[in-house]
Amino acid sequence: MYIPDPAFVRRLKSHDSALKVRWLSNRWPQKGQRERWAIYREVFQRGRISPWEVIIMLVTDSQGGYAPLSETVLDSLRRGDTWKRGVKTVMNELAEKQENEQISDDVTSKSESVAMAEDMRSAAIKDADNLGSLNIPKEDAVAMIENDLAQRGTTYEEVMS
Repeated sequence: MYIPDPAFVRRLKSHDSALKVRWLSNRWPQKGQRERWAIYREVFQRGRISPWEVIIMLVTDSQGGYAPLSETVLDSLRRGDTWKRGVKTVMNELAEKQENEQISDDVTSKSESVAMAEDMRSAAIKDADNLGSLNIPKEDAVAMIENDLAQRGTTYEEVMS
């Protein structure tokens, strides 16, 4: 059995006195449970003498592996604490974060498309005089370029603007 760092426990208790940290041992290895740190909350229920301990968070890294008890764990608890901050606040922050990530991804993919289109435009301008000498009718060459642009997720109008 492992004992958590007393400094971490003090910071955890200063955040919420009902939280506890405990090493979760591998009691049921056939069910895929791994040994990890777990953050618990004491929950009182009418009719019970002692409180229930509910797991709030398993402390893992981004791939689900072992992670030490650190300030990152406390930050994660603070951000997702619906008990203290309210469900609506936490859900609004998550939605805003996802929206900002989507906007960032859209801007990145648009700028990559524009750069690719500029490269294709300059190559097309260089080869424009030679289209007839390639033994491909100009209409077919334009259709081939438009098909290539469609596969790349852009249009001829976007490239030429």
